[in-house]
Amino acid sequence: MADYPPTMGILVPLLVLAGGLTLLMVAADRFVAGASDLAARLRVPPIVIGAVVLGFGTSAPELVVSTMAAAQHEVDLGLGNIVGSNVANLTLVLGLAALIRPIDLPTGTKRRALVCLVSVALFGWLVQGSASVGEGIVLLGAMVVALILMVRMDAEEVTAPDPIGAGALGMAWAWTVGGLVVTVASAQAVVWAATDVAERAGLAHGFVGFSLVAVGTSLPELMTVVAAARRDESGLILGSLLGSNVFNSLCVGAGLFLAGNGVVTDVALQTRGSVAAMVVAFVMVIFMRTMGPNRLSRIEGAVLLAGMRWSWPCWPHRPGPDLPLMTGTYHLVTLGCPKNQVDSDKLAGTLAADGMRAVKMPTRPTSSWSTLVPSSTRLAGSPSTRCWHLRTNARTVPDWW
Repeated sequence: MADYPPTMGILVPLLVLAGGLTLLMVAADRFVAGASDLAARLRVPPIVIGAVVLGFGTSAPELVVSTMAAAQHEVDLGLGNIVGSNVANLTLVLGLAALIRPIDLPTGTKRRALVCLVSVALFGWLVQGSASVGEGIVLLGAMVVALILMVRMDAEEVTAPDPIGAGALGMAWAWTVGGLVVTVASAQAVVWAATDVAERAGLAHGFVGFSLVAVGTSLPELMTVVAAARRDESGLILGSLLGSNVFNSLCVGAGLFLAGNGVVTDVALQTRGSVAAMVVAFVMVIFMRTMGPNRLSRIEGAVLLAGMRWSWPCWPHRPGPDLPLMTGTYHLVTLGCPKNQVDSDKLAGTLAADGMRAVKMPTRPTSSWSTLVPSSTRLAGSPSTRCWHLRTNARTVPDWW
């Protein structure tokens, strides 16, 4: 955590977070526009460009932020971003659009909503365990299946986005490469700033990802959908939001699992947060299939909008009042864990539920003891040590300790 003058406090990381999110949205838009133009010049079929670019374009900020967060062992931040974006899309964005104007349901919308629900449910189910490369591969396979289904459902509706212009091929490459570089750089700033804000404010990293980062990366959808609602373009509203949630759950989720170290320490986010996203998606599908004459009404929009407020306190985002705040980096070290010892991921999750931050070391020495210590502590132990050590003043010790 960087040191700033006392008068600056949390202001600097908040400003960096706001600036990083703004730059991220602009750069991701330019990257997608360049990729679209480049694909068109390479004679990729328009239906493929439309389905892939429209879906990827709305999820590009979430993909880069969550993947980079996971690669830097901030899996909670990346997971919070995915879950929060899914919730924000179907509550804040869709609910606000329905309040502005009731949304007619175009042909195929209900089938797309079911694909969205299955995608969110699959991600929520897989993330209940320890995120692994195998589960990331499963999500990638599901993404391919979902993409095929969406292309077939929208074969007559999806068209390629407008290219950035009729310039030379070199310009398309410049937009694509330049947009990608700036997107990655701004995502790095977002991850750093969000982590700093969490530690300074005493908030769980998953909660910051769910709230500040997720809402920030959902702003493009919000602005697009509000404008579309005013013009009564219901197809654009629902296609953008449902496609975004499918890509968030499958493509961004796969990136999180493949790039991360497999440890989700915020168990409450992992369980209750994911369940909240699934419940919101289920309620949306019920509304679309049972209420109104193929229309999402203002009342239903208000219910969805209220769901955003309901989902925020879905897990404790601060340590308990009798647990001192721990803001330093700690290592949960598992050294050659025997069969009769407790799984280190389960231990990490239990500690996180008590408001502590447990981070698995990228490499493990080969003996048989486990402990949670500050990262600056020199580790020492005997291969014959069987007990678990916890150098902190946690208020509870699990009965399986």
